[in-house]
Amino acid sequence: KDATGKLVDAYGLSPKQTEAVLAMPLRRLTGLEKGKLESEHAELQATVSDLQNLLGDDARVLAVLKEEALAVAQKHGNPRRSEMMGLDHAEELEEESLIENSDNLVVLSEQGYIKRMPPSTFTEHKRGTRGKSGGRLRENDTMMKMVHCKSLDQVLFFSERGIVYSVKAFQIPESSRQSSGTPLVQIGIPAGEEITAMMPLSASLPVEEHDCLVMLTMQGLLKKTQLSAFRAVRQSGIVAIKLASDGDALRWVQRSSSSSSSLLVISSAAKALRMPLKDVRPTGRVASGVSAMRLEEDEHMVGMAVIEQDTAQAESNISESSPSSNDESDTEEPIHLEQKCLLLITEKGKGKRVPLSAFKTQRRAGKGAKCYNLDSGDSLATVQVVGQQEDGLGEMVCLGSQNGVVNRCRVDAISIQSRTAKGVQVLKLGEGDIVRTVAIMAAEASIDE
Repeated sequence: KDATGKLVDAYGLSPKQTEAVLAMPLRRLTGLEKGKLESEHAELQATVSDLQNLLGDDARVLAVLKEEALAVAQKHGNPRRSEMMGLDHAEELEEESLIENSDNLVVLSEQGYIKRMPPSTFTEHKRGTRGKSGGRLRENDTMMKMVHCKSLDQVLFFSERGIVYSVKAFQIPESSRQSSGTPLVQIGIPAGEEITAMMPLSASLPVEEHDCLVMLTMQGLLKKTQLSAFRAVRQSGIVAIKLASDGDALRWVQRSSSSSSSLLVISSAAKALRMPLKDVRPTGRVASGVSAMRLEEDEHMVGMAVIEQDTAQAESNISESSPSSNDESDTEEPIHLEQKCLLLITEKGKGKRVPLSAFKTQRRAGKGAKCYNLDSGDSLATVQVVGQQEDGLGEMVCLGSQNGVVNRCRVDAISIQSRTAKGVQVLKLGEGDIVRTVAIMAAEASIDE
C-alpha cells in the first residue's frame, strides 16, 4: 500500500497502472533505462577522447583560448578608456613611485642597531611624564640618536671619523616598538663604523645656492660645506670633514637653507655662543674647519642649532674686537615672548625654552654666555631651535632616554624662561637613566589619540 500511494502521488498513475508497475519484474525495469545509459556512456567516452586530444595539441589549445577570449570580449567588451602609449613615451617605474611618503621616526642605538617607526607609535603625553618604552635594547646597548623624516627622504649617516653614507629612509626596515632593530651593516653601512649623526634630506626640496651642511666636532671644530656636494654619495661613503686631531670626533650635522642664518653652539659648561653663519666660509668636503668656540680645559661641545633666516643679524652690532674679548656675560635682558626659541634639554630630563633674543650675536671663537643654571651632577644633553614652523600648527618634541624610554609632548608645554633659569621637568626618568636624543617634528606629523 505504501508503494502504491507513492507512485500515485509522484507520477499521477491510475490504480491499474500502479498495479501493473508493481507486478513488473526488476529486470524489466532496468531494461527500460539500458538504452539511455549506453547512449550517455558513449557520449562521455567521446568527450574524454576529445579533451585528451586537446591537451596533447598546443596549437589547438591556443585556438580554443583565442575563441573563448573573443567570445567573452564580444559579450562583455567595452571601448578602451585609457590611451596606449609607445615605448618612447613610457616612463621608468621606480621603487619610490610605489611608496607612500609618510612620516617616520628613525632610531639608532649605540651598538649600531637601527629601526624605523611611525610617530603614532608613541602617543602624546603630558610634560613631565615617564613616556613608554621605545623598544627592547640588547645587552649593554643604549639609545643614541633619533630623527624625524619622510619615507622618501635621503638619510645621511655621518661617522665619528667624518665619513658620510647615504640610505633612503624606506630602505631602513620598519619595525615594531618592541623590536631591537636591524644592524647598520644590513643597510649598506660598513661594520665597525660608529655613526654619530643622522641628517634627513627631503627629495621634494630643490637644492638652492645657499643650502649648506654645518658640521661640529666634540672639540669645537666648525665647518660649512655646500649641500650639493652630498647629493651623490657612493655606497662606500665619502669624506665629509677632515678632523684636525686624532682625539676629535664629528658629532653634529645640520642643514642651513638661508644666507642670513645664524648658528648657536653650546659647550659642556652650559655656555652658548651665537654667530652669523656667513662669517664661516664654505669649504670643500675634504677640508678641515675653523674654531667655533674658545673652550676651557676639560670643556667640550654638547650641541649646536641653526637659526634659519635670522633677522636679528642685521639689527645686531657685532663687536669688531678680537675673538678673545667675547667673554661671557651674566647680564640678562628682559624676556620677550617670540616665536623662535632655543630648546635646551638636560640629561636628567629637565628643559626650558629661551628666546633667541637673549643671546647676543658675537664673533666666532668667543667664550659665549651662560645659558642654563644646571643642578649638581646634571649636564646638557641636546639643544634645538623651535618655533621655525610657519604653518601655525605648532611642534612636537620627542625625547629618547639611554634605556630606550620615549616621550612625545608639545613644545609649547615647555615654559619660556631666562638663560639662568633651571627649567622644568620634561621627561620623568628611571634610576640611572639619562636623556640621549631629541627629535622635533611638526604637529601635523602627529596623530592625536
